[in-house]
This record gives sequence, structure tokens and C-alpha cells, in this order.
Amino acid sequence: QLEQALSQDWPLRIRLPHIPPGKVKAYWIPSHSSILGNDLAEASAREELSTPPTIPRGYVSLDTAKNRIKAEVSTAMNDYWDRHAPVSYRELAIDSYSRHPKELSLARPFLSRLYTARSGRGDFAEYHRCFNHEGANLHCGCRQLKATLHFLECHLTTHRHPRAPASSRDSK
Repeated sequence: QLEQALSQDWPLRIRLPHIPPGKVKAYWIPSHSSILGNDLAEASAREELSTPPTIPRGYVSLDTAKNRIKAEVSTAMNDYWDRHAPVSYRELAIDSYSRHPKELSLARPFLSRLYTARSGRGDFAEYHRCFNHEGANLHCGCRQLKATLHFLECHLTTHRHPRAPASSRDSK
């Protein structure tokens, strides 16, 4: 009688989403009938089975926890970046730290100029002066001093329309 009621109610019980319904198999063990307190244990078990399980307050699934952690890390990184970004990144208006920066979609000529501008190492007047490079050409073809961000203003480079990155071109 108990087994039949339990096997009917068991699949309908309230359970956590990741727990499958399962099946009930009950066996009578005659030697347990004379154990002191067995009747009390059975009554306690019946009572426990009649009440729905309580879900701990604040319970979240593993995926939800992972997503929350990722969001918190991303927010923390952006906050850190806003406070501690190098000056060269601020000058180029590179907003935040990212796994997939938008700058990678630039054409190679501009991307290489961006990298040299960020690092400050390249064919710049300031760099040549710092290392006493004699005979280095300190001026651009437009007769301006070669500066890290000069390529953004120079009419010799801004009038060109570079090819799109290789990933976005149609392959033939």
C-alpha cells in the first residue's frame, strides 16, 4: 500500500530542474521490523515525503553562476581600464579592454600604424631623437614632423581608401 502510493507520487514530486523523475522500488526486509524506533523512522519518512523539498534561498544553477561571474569580471575589467588605460590608448580613443577588439577589423596598413602608435616604437621623430639615430628622416613627406598620431591627420595617408581586411573580402 505504501509502496504503491509512493511509486505513483514519486514522479510528480517537486524536484530541482537537474534531477530526473526516477522510479521507486521498495523492498520489505523482515529483520528490520523488530528494530527499536523503526516505526518512528517510517512515520518521519512519510512526513518528509509528503512535504515538497525546499530550495535553498539564493540557489542558482552552475550556468547562471558562470554567467554572473563573467559579467562581473567584464564590468570590473572595464572599470579598471577606464581608470588605468595607458595614455597612448586614451589618445587613440580605445575605450575598453576586450577579448575581440574592434581595431582588429581595420585594414592592415592602418592596424600596423595603430600598433606602432600605441607602442611609441617606430619611425617617429621622438623615437629617433631618444636613441640618437643620426641621419634619420624626422619629417613626413608632407613636411610635418613624424609623430605617433600624425598618420591620422596627414593628407598623404588619409586620402587613401585601404582594402578591407582579408576576412571580409570575398574569396574567389
